[in-house]
Amino acid sequence: MCASFCTLLTAVVVVNGTHMSRDSSYDQFLCRFWLTRSPLWDFLVTSTYNIFLLALERYSAVIYPHWYSNSNKVSTPSKIVRRRRKKEQEKQEQEIKQGQEKQDQEIKQGHEKQEQEQENEQKQKNKNKNENENVHSVGG
Repeated sequence: MCASFCTLLTAVVVVNGTHMSRDSSYDQFLCRFWLTRSPLWDFLVTSTYNIFLLALERYSAVIYPHWYSNSNKVSTPSKIVRRRRKKEQEKQEQEIKQGQEKQDQEIKQGHEKQEQEQENEQKQKNKNKNENENVHSVGG
């Protein structure tokens, strides 16, 4: 829209260049930039390239739909935010899972240690019992 307005403006606005001075920067600008119709040609060329590239992009979308749908993944801000939130959520879930595994491992080690202590106590009791029996049998 802006380019169309500027193109129309450069094509329509005519500046009388007969009373220009070399000392004025405004007059120098008008002479070197506006009167050469440079903005007009710049906007026309830009518009032409834009239309050409849009037509080429649409052509590739029609001729190669599978390639086009896979190659042009548009990332809008909402998609980026959703993707980031999903990664953060997956990371949190993984941390929770690792924490649970670590806790389970500590509980298992605690049970194993408790079982080991119970076995040692049982062995000590059996050893004391056998010693007492040996003492009674030798003494009796």
